[in-house]
Amino acid sequence: IDFLRHVVRNEPIELGDKVAIVGGGNTAMDACRTAVRLGAKEVYNIYRRTKDEMPADMIEIEEAEEEGVIFKNLTNPLEIVKDENGHIKEVVLQCMELGEPDESGRRRPVPIEGKTETIALDNMILAIGQAVDASIFECDKTRKGAIAYDKETFMTSMEGVFAGGDCGNDKISIAVEAIAEAIDAKDSYTKGHSDRVAHYAKEIGRRYGYSEKQQDELYMMGLLHDVGKIGIPDAVINKPGKLTEEEFSSIKTHPDIGWHILCKTTELARLAMGARWHHEQFNGGGYPDRIAGNDIPEEARIIAVADAYDAMTSRRSYRDALPQDVVRQEIENGKGTQFDPTFANIMLKMIDEDHDYQMRDQ
Repeated sequence: IDFLRHVVRNEPIELGDKVAIVGGGNTAMDACRTAVRLGAKEVYNIYRRTKDEMPADMIEIEEAEEEGVIFKNLTNPLEIVKDENGHIKEVVLQCMELGEPDESGRRRPVPIEGKTETIALDNMILAIGQAVDASIFECDKTRKGAIAYDKETFMTSMEGVFAGGDCGNDKISIAVEAIAEAIDAKDSYTKGHSDRVAHYAKEIGRRYGYSEKQQDELYMMGLLHDVGKIGIPDAVINKPGKLTEEEFSSIKTHPDIGWHILCKTTELARLAMGARWHHEQFNGGGYPDRIAGNDIPEEARIIAVADAYDAMTSRRSYRDALPQDVVRQEIENGKGTQFDPTFANIMLKMIDEDHDYQMRDQ
């Protein structure tokens, strides 16, 4: 939307010759076609599902294709490669295929192991996570705060007011889940990590007294906490042995990368604090900003405990999940130093209630 706004206002845009638009909605199609009309020589649309499953209207998809947009369906951004000046040079796409049907009969895309595609780019625009601010309307809302309307008549609870499309959907959660799956696909030993961290964080928030809306937002922050790893080379993330000092320094840049990725999209910017500050420590010994105590946003302090717990209870290339008593002691030892004691205590309570050690990577 920011890109389209600049176009409408005739503001200068450095687009480049090769552009990728990530997303499958009508906004993404508008961005694709606008990029073509602005003179880009190659315009790609990247979407993790098939063309038939794209949320955009089919006529929008067909017209974009007629204008020359190149569709890369069943792919997900895996790594962004930058040049020496920090500008995007190419994107590595994870190729996907449809997996087995779930209980609803829907086949979810799953990564094809070892199969990627690299595209040279000058620019990449995220057209995901867009939403309407419905707070100004005095009408019934969906669970996610969008405008509720009748799917057949498009009538809202406000007399004479109709809504449709992105005004009433909750697709941001779908977009966030898609991004999280792309992140986890980079590391063969941490598949499901983002989802588990999100669930643990949401449960901590629930026990602490968060409202349902706050819990949902915390859950999405958990899903996106490692989004910056999309900018870290696979060779570093998947290295089986000990990282060199240079490689560890590279890993430590992912909170800042994640912050900048999310802040570029208006609707996702509010979720960026978890990405930036989940590696801060309560005593100020973390990174990237070395802030301490209550200066660390509360949501990030919750995600920090959930993230550390899952790291210890997940399998790695060099070890299995740690025993539950060892994990508990590590959380206990970290109270007041690595972790906010309040949220560490809630996690300890969750561990004590998990008698069969089900709360881990299975």
